[in-house]
Amino acid sequence: MTPRTRSLYITGVWPWPRNSGGRLRAAATVRALAALGPVDVVQLAGTRRPAVPDEPDPDVRESVTLLPLDAAAPEVLSAAARATEAARDADYPAQVAEMCGAYRDRLADWLAGHRYDVVWCNRVNSWAPVHGLLTAPCVIDVDDLQNRLAQQRLDATGDAAEAENAKRWLRTQEAAARGADWLVVCSELDRCRLGVENCGVVPNVYLDTAEVTPLSSAEPRPRILLQGLFRYPPNADAARRLVDDVLPLVQREFPDARVWFVGQHGGELDRYAGRDDVRIFDVVPDVRPYVRAADVVAVPLRFGSGTRLKLLESFAMGTPVVSSQLGAEGIAATHGEHILLADDAEEQAAAVLGLLRDPAARRRIVAGARELVDHRYGAAVLNATVAEAVAQARRTFDHRRESG
Repeated sequence: MTPRTRSLYITGVWPWPRNSGGRLRAAATVRALAALGPVDVVQLAGTRRPAVPDEPDPDVRESVTLLPLDAAAPEVLSAAARATEAARDADYPAQVAEMCGAYRDRLADWLAGHRYDVVWCNRVNSWAPVHGLLTAPCVIDVDDLQNRLAQQRLDATGDAAEAENAKRWLRTQEAAARGADWLVVCSELDRCRLGVENCGVVPNVYLDTAEVTPLSSAEPRPRILLQGLFRYPPNADAARRLVDDVLPLVQREFPDARVWFVGQHGGELDRYAGRDDVRIFDVVPDVRPYVRAADVVAVPLRFGSGTRLKLLESFAMGTPVVSSQLGAEGIAATHGEHILLADDAEEQAAAVLGLLRDPAARRRIVAGARELVDHRYGAAVLNATVAEAVAQARRTFDHRRESG
């Protein structure tokens, strides 16, 4: 019998409820680790933890132990933590340095009293506080290349601060590659961009493929949906592009067309409050009925990284997607077969109009997209790639230990 693997999963993103891309990936990873053995989930508590967090899915609940870890107050930080703060600030982006100061001592205490076969860090900012503390193989999930995001923001805004931010993120990701035994990214494209040898792909997957009842709605008007965390700059930019540039072109033929926004926005969407042709739902317990009720899902991203789980969710829910090329990066979706790809506002509006006009085209795209999710982005792929990442981390860890 293969020995069970005991895992520690460190995350700044509470995985449940699975109502955002980051939470979907985190929950799926915990599920795959639970297939290998017991999992302790240490959540670095903060603003991203729901006030009433959900528990893991029932079928893995017995294998998962939740261990929320509160941040240390500044006055109780150790002398060592305070002494290294300036050095960290020089090397790390601000949010990574803050995570180190808040959690390094607490994590050190926890690790001193517990043994694990593998430690899986969800993003670099969850790894930095345990750098140098681990005595077990370590995997880091780099699901977004933050240096690339900073560079894209620099290109879009000209903000000189983003140039330094991009350099810091690049140095931090390089340090993570040296410090961890194995890294994983969302796609082969991001693996090539990261450019390190100790890296593999754990693709985003979508596991909630059961039929969902659409949201009950009396409105017959066409609905174009964009979901996501709108405090995230790429999504906020996509929202503005959809309403300001794409929607007016669609309304020339369908004057009653309406945009639905679903997701936390922190005031980013307030400019559209009160408009008859925009509905803002903010955070909802389950986004799937909203996706299922939409006529088209739009993903007009102009910058960002990773792969968009919102696309896979839309594919599984049977709602056709119009996306920019960037928005569909890392997903093996073919234009005209699984998705419609368009980059400028005129092309995006034309693609939306084509789907609203032609029910047969909608059905063809929907059928192809659902087949893609079932065959390429399901549980079997997830379990296999997570298990391989754990095995690779163990091999690298053993090699490093033997080499001294």
